[in-house]
Amino acid sequence: MEELDEVLETQGQTGEIPSTVKTLAILAYIGNILWALLFLLVFVMIDLIIEELVNKLPVAEMTTDQFVTYLMIGCGVLILCCIVSFIGALKMSKGKKIGFVLYAVANGIWAVLLFMGGTPQGIVCGAISVGFIIGFGTQLKHLR
Repeated sequence: MEELDEVLETQGQTGEIPSTVKTLAILAYIGNILWALLFLLVFVMIDLIIEELVNKLPVAEMTTDQFVTYLMIGCGVLILCCIVSFIGALKMSKGKKIGFVLYAVANGIWAVLLFMGGTPQGIVCGAISVGFIIGFGTQLKHLR
């Protein structure tokens, strides 16, 4: 048994999850839950806020029904990204490498969408998301 522990230690897999992964995972939980709740709120309240949105946003050649449909699809995709990112962070906090794949794909989609928006807030949030992916990526050697 001691030989197995030595082999795992030399491969960087001692069985202990680094505190960096745990900390990043906790922050990822908080962020993804908050964003998912925000998008869920928008999804649920679309009927109440649609008139306000249509009046304020330049919706070129699109009916209100089309705009609502696209908004609901967008919220659904973003909620799904948050859920998959949360699951990925949960798996990484338990030491599983597959969690990184889940997290990186879902959070990467989220970051690309934020960058495509081109707003300063979106770019900052996208950069933070990429930073989390890089942070988790640097800890892959400790996951199994």
